[in-house]
Amino acid sequence: MVAGEKSDFEQAFLYVADVQKSAKIEEGLDDVIFKVNLSAGKYDLEAQFIEDYKKVHAKGAAWPEITQGMKEVGILDMEIYISETRLFMIIDAHHHLWNYNPVDYGWMDDSMTVLKQDYQPADLEKQLPEANVAGTVVVQARQKLEEIRWLLELADENPFILGVVGWVDLQSDNLDNQLAEFGNHSKLVGVRHVIHDEADDDFMLKPTFVRGIEKLQEYNLTYDLLLFPKHLERAVELASMFTEQKFVLDHISKPFIKAEILYPWREDISSLATQPNVWCKISGMVTEADLKNWKYEDFIQYLDIVVEAFGTDRIMLGSDWPVCRLAGEYIDVLDIPLRYFESFNPEEKNKVYYQNCIDFYQLKTN
Repeated sequence: MVAGEKSDFEQAFLYVADVQKSAKIEEGLDDVIFKVNLSAGKYDLEAQFIEDYKKVHAKGAAWPEITQGMKEVGILDMEIYISETRLFMIIDAHHHLWNYNPVDYGWMDDSMTVLKQDYQPADLEKQLPEANVAGTVVVQARQKLEEIRWLLELADENPFILGVVGWVDLQSDNLDNQLAEFGNHSKLVGVRHVIHDEADDDFMLKPTFVRGIEKLQEYNLTYDLLLFPKHLERAVELASMFTEQKFVLDHISKPFIKAEILYPWREDISSLATQPNVWCKISGMVTEADLKNWKYEDFIQYLDIVVEAFGTDRIMLGSDWPVCRLAGEYIDVLDIPLRYFESFNPEEKNKVYYQNCIDFYQLKTN
């Protein structure tokens, strides 16, 4: 190949960008869906191209090119087919970052040595291309205001972090000042409190906490529900108090997957799903299973129940990285829901893999 000359592979992706631009101009929409079949399009991309694609993609070079092109032309939704195999863009709706110290992360016991280290954006970013993850939402792991400042700084510095779910003291007399400081940051999309660690099972219904929840809507902030199954009935009550406030249940409320216990989690999560302002994250499942011996089949009945309860309009996917590393690596953990939803139609996959997350958190993808 002559120096400076573009390979068929590179030309193909430039062609994709051209189609994006044309679609954007012709449709004049903020959200354009278009399809490009690279194996039967402008270029004759046969077996060698497919092989080249796999090699480059595995190195993390191809997918960022595509997503950057999407951002540049303002397109949020893209379908690309390689030899009639659809590549879906994914948004990871739930992960963490931290600088480890034993005081702030005292919940990490001696069995969690893999977590007792720093986890920075660069550590996650290098894993995203292989998993087709185009953006993420980082979620608080400490209940300190210094963490929300740090996470927002990281989000500003790292474009792949599309949103931050941070912690503010919802019971504080100073809450108005905290929300005024952070609430207008474009990447602060929600708030979370570690409810399942509170000694009082009725914590979320305390008048002081409820007053804090009431203030979130003023700043267009969502609320992440971090619960155990025993809290689900209280969550129904809380969600029913604020019908215009958006809630999302983290980790399907951590059911007892290892013990294969469904009752009363099945009934209670179905009850919570009747509240139309509540969504659900399929995340955190591997750490509720047998950490060293889990298999895909362990999760099917739980996923069946969640999908039946929430449908495909109110579900999003999260890795819970790096906590998931107690049981599996990033791509292996995400593969569980991807495998489950493989037989769903493209529209349903679009929603579950990224659009629901964009809509719930009102993420800006360009």
